[in-house]
Amino acid sequence: MTGAAAQVYGPMPGNTTGAIHAASAWNPAGAAAPVAVDVFLVPASGAAGDANHVARVMVAPGESETLIDLINQKIQAGMSIEASGAGVTLTVSGVTSV
Repeated sequence: MTGAAAQVYGPMPGNTTGAIHAASAWNPAGAAAPVAVDVFLVPASGAAGDANHVARVMVAPGESETLIDLINQKIQAGMSIEASGAGVTLTVSGVTSV
């Protein structure tokens, strides 16, 4: 990921919904410093901002953090997951229903 919010999943296809079951952020061991990770659930034609900010964690070098505030969030048709956190890997799993 980069330092600016960017789309990491989506948009969710029409007539489809999703639910997040697990989410974590990993900061590589070689990182120079902790990194703030911010995650947004952005509506169709929307932009990442305070209104759709759902999670923030600080991830130390060589560590991972669970994004508890994302668990059980629903993703409606047209929505996207956007995130920021320079050099961090975001892993999200869940289910989609058509």
